[in-house]
Amino acid sequence: MLNQLRHLHLSLLKIFVLSTLYSLMVACSPNLNIIGTIDETLIITKEEIHEMGFEAFERDYLGKEVTIEGLEHLAHGGGFNANKGQCNISYYNPAIRENGRFVNKSPIKVNIYANGTPSYALREFFSKESYIEGELDYDHEVTLPMIVCEKCEWNPDDKQCFYKSPNTTITGKIIQMGVTDERIGMVIRPKGLAY
Repeated sequence: MLNQLRHLHLSLLKIFVLSTLYSLMVACSPNLNIIGTIDETLIITKEEIHEMGFEAFERDYLGKEVTIEGLEHLAHGGGFNANKGQCNISYYNPAIRENGRFVNKSPIKVNIYANGTPSYALREFFSKESYIEGELDYDHEVTLPMIVCEKCEWNPDDKQCFYKSPNTTITGKIIQMGVTDERIGMVIRPKGLAY
């Protein structure tokens, strides 16, 4: 019983600390743009993901909502139907310079298939074991601007090319997971993006 209370106390403390830090980050970012909803109570860090390991992360988070922050644009693809804005975007956590070398500790990759990409199309992309059948749809998915399917460059003044922001936060439902080398990857149906 004491262990359960201690665990509950630590969980509540984590939520409070993360909420406070996120609020400070938002308060200190006067030009922060948000599409949809960012839920700071769902923040999980790349370090926490790697500490628990892929199998535990998959067991505990596949089909659940999360918030991942500190992501950078990696790639942009055609997706399913560009006329409906159903393109895909890849993000990753960037490498840092350490002792004259670039190192990517606890690497993660996040893919988004935007604007209601149909589940039947996603099944074609995903291996059968990497998702939960019936869990590919998401009622809270945000509609992203149509520029998601256009090639553009990041401009910090107008922020029109939102998906190329050097610092993106995503809240949404994880619909698929996988691991390549040491990089843990996930596909998220976005509820919100901050950039």
